[in-house]
Amino acid sequence: MSYAPKVSVQTQLTLAILLALFVSYLISSAAMYYLMRRDMQEFRQQVRTAQSGDDRHFPPDPGLVEFLIGPFGHHQPSADHERQPATPAAPRPASPPPDHRISDSVMAISRPVIALLLAFGIGAWLSRHFTQPLAVLASGARAFHGGDFTHRVPITGSNEFAEVATAMNDMAARMAAQLQTLEDDAVRRQQLLADVAHELRGPITTLRTMSGALDDGVAEDPVRRARAVQLMSMTTDRLHHLITDLLELAKLDLHELPLHPQAVDVREIAEYVQQSHQAAATQAGLLLQEVAPGDPLVLTVDPNRFAQVLDNLLDNAISYAGAGATVAIALTQDAQSTRVVIHDTGQGIPAPHLPFIFDPFYRADKARSPKDNHSGLGLRIARGLIVAQGGTLEIVSVEGAGTDAVITFPRA
Repeated sequence: MSYAPKVSVQTQLTLAILLALFVSYLISSAAMYYLMRRDMQEFRQQVRTAQSGDDRHFPPDPGLVEFLIGPFGHHQPSADHERQPATPAAPRPASPPPDHRISDSVMAISRPVIALLLAFGIGAWLSRHFTQPLAVLASGARAFHGGDFTHRVPITGSNEFAEVATAMNDMAARMAAQLQTLEDDAVRRQQLLADVAHELRGPITTLRTMSGALDDGVAEDPVRRARAVQLMSMTTDRLHHLITDLLELAKLDLHELPLHPQAVDVREIAEYVQQSHQAAATQAGLLLQEVAPGDPLVLTVDPNRFAQVLDNLLDNAISYAGAGATVAIALTQDAQSTRVVIHDTGQGIPAPHLPFIFDPFYRADKARSPKDNHSGLGLRIARGLIVAQGGTLEIVSVEGAGTDAVITFPRA
């Protein structure tokens, strides 16, 4: 999942520094304004005192008076003062240091103190603002390292921290799904090994029994000998079929089964498979209908593998539909898909068994006869072959009404 940050961490940090500088400037300016305003008020008071001739106050600083009233002209004496003879001014006591010098000292000391306090405050805020997301990410990384892939990192904001948190959560979800898949595969492999051992036990027991009978002379009678040889041959074929299916299933699971797709008319393949099963259907007491003629239905599939799937599905229908049932292959095509349906009107599959019919070695009918050549892997292999070529296979069945094996390929 891609995540585009709206405001980068670099931009946030730059804005935070600029904001800190601006706030520091405002506070320093306010302090300077306050001190200067107070000094101006004291200076004006000193000027008014000097102009009124009140000797009870210390005279103002001459330089300050000159600076403040200079632009407005010097004080002009009145006519009475001009007529009076000038008398020498009495000596005045020395003036103490003006108050504004104290204020300047206070200002000089307070400004670095204020700046230092602001620096500490803003530094603490920036540290918390930018290290807290890192702490959250570190906590999530520790949880994932410990194998807790259910943990999710909280996502706040829209910066690089949120992008990393989103990526970590996606990674954790994928890892959890992969671990669950591996665990399920391990369970399925264990079950498959147990099923394979069970399936091999029967044929091997039959071969051992028949070979022992022939070796001990029990089957000296020609009829019994012929029967033993026939059973051994059938068991060998069954073992060969089972091993072949196991190899194909393993290649399908590993995506190593070679496929050679090409544009073919699936109607021709269906007609060929139907004709090859006509004798078996007649022997089982079924009516196997011919494929209805029509326009070519072209699909890009491996013709041999597609014929293998139809052969497997039709063989299942003939084997389990029951005498008197009707079996047919129907082909349809519309704007969205091409469908091939193997339909029978047989006994159907009980609903509780439908979710498991694609599991290896699963059988709704637990009865097994020596002539049963089905390995229990046919439906699993058939579905794997169809899915590998871009289609789907599903089984729709109603107990007592029949079964449909529906192959669907989307049209390009």
